[in-house]
Amino acid sequence: MADQMRADALGVSGNKFSETPSLDALAHGGVRFANAYCAQALCTPSRSALLTGVYPHTSGLDHNLYNVPSAFRMPEFKLTPNWPTLLRAAGYYTGYIGKWHLGEDNPGLFDYWAGYNSLKPHWMGEKYKSEYRSDFETGQAIEFLERHSSKQFMLFLSYYPPHTPYDPPLKYEKIYRDKGIDHPGYWGAVTAVDRDLGLVLATLKQLGLERNTFVSFTADHGETFGQRLGSADKTVSYDDSAKVPLLLRWPAGMPGGLVYEGGVSTVDLMPTILAAAGLPIPARVQGRSRLEEIRRHDLGWKAPVFLENITQKDVDGKPAIERAVRTPEWKLILRDHPRDELYDLVRDPGERTDLMKRPEQKARIRQLAELILHWGEKTNDPVAVRLAGKYVLSS
Repeated sequence: MADQMRADALGVSGNKFSETPSLDALAHGGVRFANAYCAQALCTPSRSALLTGVYPHTSGLDHNLYNVPSAFRMPEFKLTPNWPTLLRAAGYYTGYIGKWHLGEDNPGLFDYWAGYNSLKPHWMGEKYKSEYRSDFETGQAIEFLERHSSKQFMLFLSYYPPHTPYDPPLKYEKIYRDKGIDHPGYWGAVTAVDRDLGLVLATLKQLGLERNTFVSFTADHGETFGQRLGSADKTVSYDDSAKVPLLLRWPAGMPGGLVYEGGVSTVDLMPTILAAAGLPIPARVQGRSRLEEIRRHDLGWKAPVFLENITQKDVDGKPAIERAVRTPEWKLILRDHPRDELYDLVRDPGERTDLMKRPEQKARIRQLAELILHWGEKTNDPVAVRLAGKYVLSS
């Protein structure tokens, strides 16, 4: 996992300037999800959703955590079952390295722990003169693989970059500065993560583990660069913030070289991992395994994707609670005050022209709001029901 990496950061996703050869190779050897979304575009809620397979409104964890020992020991958050615990119980030797952001202490979910909550610098010592933290964590990951490759293992490697501050090794930042690209530090950090991931994947190959190891790569959310309503850098339902890279590769267990065009959520990762391990999926899980669909080459849209957010910045004078739905062609964003938005993603993939007030869209808005309403009823989300109800129940 990377932190704050946009879905369009990868060359294989169509980016013409980003240098991501390792991620591109991973995608070409596996499955790239062209329309993957995080459940909530904020670190802690997104990570909890990925680990538990349930939405933040279900777990109760919809905000970042600082200065608490562990979210997994706080009764107000419902974070069990989760896939690290289930894999460990099934006999996997489990490890975690890098940013955690679910509490300051070791949560006790893993056999090997080298995690930290958040707010650490990206350098192990003096900036630009010490070891880059992602390089250090890559060394830890390689050592883990070399020590434990003779047994069933699960390693979760969580890089902090390209999250702010954008201060990667200068050789990577220079690539983009020389190209005249805005935010060269951000893109340099993307390439730094790509380089480190390449070392980890090379180690799998050297150890003879590549064919039979299930590998996933994603991010907890994207980055808006402050260019979106309600956002300093994330926390909104626009694609800049909510859409994430998602790559899967498992040569022994599923075909590669595929692009899954249908919409998915990172809550789908838990059931997919459990299915790959041959383990039952808990009834509580709200995501769905995509493994059999991949094996059947059934890569189109199956159902809408639903999003939830609490904005960072004011939207019409206050932070806003959001619920949104993404279908193949449309996105409807509903908020807890009168600034809702509708986008035609076929004609306007950049989400620049809001069609919410167009009279000809009234029926479409109702149809999309009905999707949010029914999802809210199914997942016990009164916020979704309330926000959608003003378009469904009043007409």
